[in-house]
Amino acid sequence: MKTTGASSDSGSGSILGSRGADAVDAQLHSERVAAGTRGQRRLDVPFEQLPDGTFVARDGVAWLVLGPELLRWTPAGYTERHVRPAGGVACVLTPPSLLHVLRSGWDGVVPLLHPSAYDRVPGT
Repeated sequence: MKTTGASSDSGSGSILGSRGADAVDAQLHSERVAAGTRGQRRLDVPFEQLPDGTFVARDGVAWLVLGPELLRWTPAGYTERHVRPAGGVACVLTPPSLLHVLRSGWDGVVPLLHPSAYDRVPGT
């Protein structure tokens, strides 16, 4: 995993087992924002290593990784589907701690994904 942005420190401490929203928020903030520059941190991770639920940036747009597909995120839901690249490196928006949670098989009370993630988009 390679961090892009202002710092090479990925802030990859785990939020699993953290107590309280303030501790989780502080951890995620340190992973999202580079100290000093306030630039957004992103990670370069091979596509095949990404768990479902990860967000990646492609051409300035956020995409969700779900199985063999990438789903374009919009405020109204997921609107486009493309085949997940078989190789290459993704520009990951999801903080390292959340990647760890997703890889652990976390299953929360609230659904992880908007229902439109499971809808087939006509023509795709």
